[in-house]
Amino acid sequence: MPELFAARRPEVAARLADAGRAASVVVDADLLALARARVATLVGHPAGDAALAGWPTDPALSQRDRDCLAFVEQYVFDVANVDDDLVANASRHFSDGGFRDFVVALYLTELTLRLELAERALLGPATPSAARTDRRPM
Repeated sequence: MPELFAARRPEVAARLADAGRAASVVVDADLLALARARVATLVGHPAGDAALAGWPTDPALSQRDRDCLAFVEQYVFDVANVDDDLVANASRHFSDGGFRDFVVALYLTELTLRLELAERALLGPATPSAARTDRRPM
């Protein structure tokens, strides 16, 4: 969780953290970690893993991983144009409601990573007392 955001809006940060924890309980931890690493790479977050650039042909990844990463990439690049084939390919690896849970976890993951990036880029150092004074308050 972005530190300045949490310091300035603790109630919102707590609810966001609770939602993230709840989502992570219902989604496979390895898949969620893989999705987080890919999202981080795509949005330019330091938690990214450049090694995942070769995911489409990586023999270490399962078909589930590749189908879900294809969905993740399109989701991050242009969610409005996620097509039925991507949804069908990814969702076939989940039981009832599991794909919906994955999408919610993906949303929360991307949101948190982007909040961290925005905080670093726009608000300055991670301590409230050291925040830039030339930026608007949250």
